[in-house]
Amino acid sequence: MPKIKLKEFELTDPDDNIKLGTWYLDYTHTEYDGNSMLAVASYNAGPGAVADWVAKKGVGDADQFIESIPYSETRGYVKSVFENYWNYLRLYNPEIAQKLDQVSNQYPTVQ
Repeated sequence: MPKIKLKEFELTDPDDNIKLGTWYLDYTHTEYDGNSMLAVASYNAGPGAVADWVAKKGVGDADQFIESIPYSETRGYVKSVFENYWNYLRLYNPEIAQKLDQVSNQYPTVQ
């Protein structure tokens, strides 16, 4: 594991906490070749746990992988991160918002 160049830190200091958290999330993304789902799960559950899950079940379908996460906290964390990610894309990326509108117009909700 590469070292972060932060000689002194205090986890309760927001700046230090953000630096450490973003460094670690970048590290997990590198470890999982940019696979954000595995990186986020690893960020929460630890790299050893995620490596075991991938070795036992593979990755396959993302939704099935998330549902098979044996730690309820991590399963909920990964779902929450990606729900928020899609909401931000929908709100702040006009291209994504347009595509979602097209899909929702094709499949209106039944009331």
